[in-house]
Amino acid sequence: MHKNKINTFLLYCAVFFIPIIIFGVSMANQEIYPFGGKTLLISDMNNQYIEFYAHLHNVLNGEKSLLYSWEAGLGVNFIGIFAYYLASPFSLLIVFFNQDQLPEAIILITLAKIGTSAMTSFWFMNHLYRSRFSTFIFSIIYSLISFNIVYSFNIMWLDGVVFLPVILLGIEKLLKNNDIRLLTLSLALVFIANFYISYMTGLFAAIYFIYRLIISQPSIKLFLKKGVFFFASVFLAAGLASILILPTYMALQNSPNSPLSPDTNFIFLFDLWDLYGKLYNGTYDSLIHGLPNIYAGLFVLVLLPVYFINNKISVKEKLLSLLIAVGLVLSFELTFLNLVWHGFDLPTWFPYRYSFVFSFFIIFLAARVYSVFDKTMNFAILISLSFNLFMIVFLSRFSANVMKPELVWFNILFTIIFSGLLFFQTKLPEKKKVVQILILLAVSLDLLRNTGIMMNEMDSQFGYSSKGSYHSFPAEYEEMILEIQNKDKSFYRMIPTIKRGHNDSFRLGYKGIDHFSSMANGELHHFLNKAGFTALGNYFWVSSTGSTIVTESLFSIKYIASNHLVTKYGYKLNSSENSYYLYENDLYLPIGFMLNQGLLSNTALEQNPFEIQNSLLGSDNGKKEYFQEIMPVKTTFTNLEAISSKDNIQQYKKKTDMEDGQIELKFNLDKNQTIYTHYSGTDAELEVNGKEYGIYPRTNNNGALSLKAEENPLSIRLKFKEQDIILTGLKFYVLDKQLFEKRVTELQNNSFEVLDWSNRSIKGKIDVANENLLFLSIPYDPGWSVTVDGKPAAAEKVFGAFIGIQLDSGEREVELVYTPPGLKSGITVSSLSLLVFIFYCLFRRKSKQK
Repeated sequence: MHKNKINTFLLYCAVFFIPIIIFGVSMANQEIYPFGGKTLLISDMNNQYIEFYAHLHNVLNGEKSLLYSWEAGLGVNFIGIFAYYLASPFSLLIVFFNQDQLPEAIILITLAKIGTSAMTSFWFMNHLYRSRFSTFIFSIIYSLISFNIVYSFNIMWLDGVVFLPVILLGIEKLLKNNDIRLLTLSLALVFIANFYISYMTGLFAAIYFIYRLIISQPSIKLFLKKGVFFFASVFLAAGLASILILPTYMALQNSPNSPLSPDTNFIFLFDLWDLYGKLYNGTYDSLIHGLPNIYAGLFVLVLLPVYFINNKISVKEKLLSLLIAVGLVLSFELTFLNLVWHGFDLPTWFPYRYSFVFSFFIIFLAARVYSVFDKTMNFAILISLSFNLFMIVFLSRFSANVMKPELVWFNILFTIIFSGLLFFQTKLPEKKKVVQILILLAVSLDLLRNTGIMMNEMDSQFGYSSKGSYHSFPAEYEEMILEIQNKDKSFYRMIPTIKRGHNDSFRLGYKGIDHFSSMANGELHHFLNKAGFTALGNYFWVSSTGSTIVTESLFSIKYIASNHLVTKYGYKLNSSENSYYLYENDLYLPIGFMLNQGLLSNTALEQNPFEIQNSLLGSDNGKKEYFQEIMPVKTTFTNLEAISSKDNIQQYKKKTDMEDGQIELKFNLDKNQTIYTHYSGTDAELEVNGKEYGIYPRTNNNGALSLKAEENPLSIRLKFKEQDIILTGLKFYVLDKQLFEKRVTELQNNSFEVLDWSNRSIKGKIDVANENLLFLSIPYDPGWSVTVDGKPAAAEKVFGAFIGIQLDSGEREVELVYTPPGLKSGITVSSLSLLVFIFYCLFRRKSKQK
């Protein structure tokens, strides 16, 4: 008995470490740390997620809050970000690293998830088949499916791969003896680890439950009874996870995600043979809009046809398996079914995020047929070999974008090798162990080559970042930011000129505007975009690019940390270190000040950015034209003919395609006056007095433009490459500095004095001359509770994005405390569910003792 336990322990160790070694060899080939200077930071992991881990690291060290962060997006509900990106139990491994070592921590977490997915698969399959070798082989294959490799940078999705076998084992225990403990706990854990991927995992679990239940041939009464147990387990698991599910659901109400209108067109999205080609080794197309990543090893692909043409598995089981397989294929092919699997919100990039369940299912079928494999199936192996060889040749001719020429011979060779090894396993029973070792070796080589190709293709498409790029912020620059934070303890925000991504503020610790997250505040980002800031069309990210001195003052931007000299109106040099400069905003406004109540009903989103900024500044004397439109004194068109000009939209067409179309506008400005513009439409090369400003507008530069005049008259030239040109809202404005400064002084004299603030609260006082509206540049969120002079008060939306509080005249003390909506209810539901689960466990234990 003791020896069996040791052997089992060694098998689990082996199944954990073998895929890690295979993945590690591929890392070495890519020169990824510790084998070189690269990291696993790629795509969104590199420019988005890694900074969330930096904030979590601070949370675990007791320095920041898990519930709220001032650092990004003017302030964000962090519990939603935590639930989407960081709630995996594997994330706790970062406590063994300091913040500068987070790239190394990501490597460890990735390897741990890959190894653990092999262990959970081994646990599940060993329960079903009791064949140590077959479960060992297929578990290693499962851990290195293409999904795990190509989506390794979306590290939070790998938890679905890890926990899926445990959930299915829980279903097996339910079907066997009505025991829902494992199913409930595993479902609760995956609900907490990643709510997004847990939806897909749970959907497949329901399919698997029905599939296994029908195979067991239950009566209608038993079917209903098992169904009650299953749904009771799901609801109990949801209850246990409510501490995170409910606040996350509430956070999603503010996110840019919005379900799409279902597409019921039953049109195939791609050719079926292209999809079949993705089952072979090394078939990578694109992660942006590519085919599903369903590779699960050539050994599985050889056994898959055998499953359906052998006579040892019942026809009913094979028909049910075929039905599920076809259903999953149709889910890839048909938009509506694909939409269902993605929770009715199709991803912009990285499609078919549920493809791991298909890979699992075909591995499951291969393991099933291998568990009953004998010499009677040798003919089936010959049929499978012939079919696969035909498909490889066929795909190389008619789907060369999938089955590239360099992949053909490897796939042919290893298909023959696996077929031959299966044949010899039955013909040479006395050499069974030798054959099994050879199968393990061949499987490892197959997985190694596919992993290497996937990683190499990903590096070509996105590029694994270097360790140096993660540490790209110069030490003097970081020290300058830290020094001002130590000196200036007031509440303010900062804009950096050195940017690595849109979440840098989480790592560097300053309060900023930039933010990129699937859990972003969509209403806020929408408003900021309308007010002149750069943002994506779906409002997942926003950037300080496009800010003006007006929005910087209104949103409490007190400092600019720069790696170059800044000559910007309103700023003076505060300090410098080598070639790094800190500039202070003389026109800085505190986080709150009094404005007119009319802002509550303002229809700002119908205005252009400069009109919005005029409205935001408000006025006590009725004059709001701080930004005033300026007309060009001369406009010259070169190689362009006007097509139409209507409703602020201008259309032009180039006369000859060989030359650029150009619009040159000349303005008379006062010396050192700044001119601003904001328009949308066809990209143009922009020149100001002959100086190149780059391409505008673009995804990362579609905000308001500040164009400083260095000479008079000012010449602005737009040069177009496209044949057809459309421009919307092409207007120019100048700022009345005297009027603006007068208004800033008024607001400063009637502003909110911050007395105290923490990671999720702020407290201050203000002297209100007349009953009016306290505007706070804090994003509106129903989680904010407000008290005025110790009594509860209401927070109202200003411009649909910020907090406004109506105050009576006199000196008022205002305090805001943030608690994520749904958190208290979630704690209550989870506590009650835990009591129910404990009671169930005690009751079951007592029943077994009887």
